[in-house]
Formats: sequence, structure tokens, C-alpha cells
Amino acid sequence: MTVRHRRTGRRLPAHHLRRTARGKSEQSADYSFGACLRDVDVVLDATGAERPIVVGWSYGAALALHWATRNPDRVAGVVMVDGGYPWDYLATVEGGRDAGREQIRTMFRRFGWALPLVRPLGMAARMSADQHAEVNIELNEIVAESGPVFDLVTFPMRFLVATGASLGGTAEGLAAMRATLDPVLARNPHVRFSATVASKHTTIVRKDFHAIAAAVREVADVQHDALD
Repeated sequence: MTVRHRRTGRRLPAHHLRRTARGKSEQSADYSFGACLRDVDVVLDATGAERPIVVGWSYGAALALHWATRNPDRVAGVVMVDGGYPWDYLATVEGGRDAGREQIRTMFRRFGWALPLVRPLGMAARMSADQHAEVNIELNEIVAESGPVFDLVTFPMRFLVATGASLGGTAEGLAAMRATLDPVLARNPHVRFSATVASKHTTIVRKDFHAIAAAVREVADVQHDALD
């Protein structure tokens, strides 16, 4: 879907990840991280977008990081909306990574009954509880190894951080996850905080869209100053 900003006339392609769209389009059997990365190329090619500012929330933030660092000449900047933190969650679970994987599977099976109810709100994909779990496990494994990926960021990147609660997460765990960004900020001047908001992870896009827009403007201003 593409919308046009009424004041500036700029086009805003809005891309739903596989199996998360609310329409009735055909569903892909491949919902891997790699497939979603390829979809970004397809969307940008189809819309003709040149050097966009890529905005990603949650899983989409990790996608934005990996796609942009693989295509630095095609992107003007990135806004990371409470996601993509280089946190090795599986290593924090008592019993190790295998225990962490089983913990994730158990959590999604426990809440599987609720997935169809929250799906219309954009809070779940058209997948089973087991599929949700495997996607989450793959994401955890990818972000755990993403620390060095941030060193490849040569374009402006801004983080918007939610401080509210998150399903399946503790306050201590969320604080530890967000703290993993500190070394990145210290060593790469291209990566900066834009704002911290009180919203929950699941409501930040709906409640703090003004803060997201402000982060986009920050990135745009950096690019504008670089061209002057």
C-alpha cells in the first residue's frame, strides 16, 4: 500500500510483513527472515522508491537494519521503532539456548487461543502458535549476532524506545534488552536515540506516531544538511 503525505506530497509505501496483512491476499509458505528481506527489495522496486528512509517496528526494525546495511547506497536512513536490539535473549534463560527455545514455544502455545482475536488489531500474523514461535526463535538468533552489523551503519539511524510492559517480558529483561544498545551508541556516531516513550511495545506505533514522524524528520534533516 502506498499513501501520499498531504503537505509534502511525498509517497509513503507501507509494507506488511508476510502473513501479517489484513487483506485476503494469497499467503506465502515461506515466512523466514530471508524471505522478508527479499520482500523489501520487491516493494521498493515496485514502488520506484529511491533512497527511502526505512522505518521498521519490532521484527521490522531488525529487517530494516539488515536490509539497509546490505544496501547502504539505496537508503537515506533508518528509524528503528523499539526493535532490532542486539540482545541474546536465549542465552539469558536458565538451562541455555535450547531451554530458551522451548520457553518461547510454550509461551506461544499458551496464548495461541488469543492470536485470532488480536490479529485484526495487527498484533498477530495469520500463522499458528507454533509458526509464531519459530519466527520468534529465528529472530532472537539473528539479533543476538547483530552487534557487528551496527558497525556497518554509515547512514543516519534513529532509535525510538518504548518503556512500557511487553507480553512475555519482565521489566528487568526489557531493561537488559534495551541496554544492549549502549555500546552501539558509544562506538557508532551514526546511530542515536531519537526519543524514549512510555508506550508498550505493542502500542507504540498507534500511540506515538508523532514521535516516529519526528525521528523520520531527524533523519531527513541529516541527509539535507549533508547535501548542502
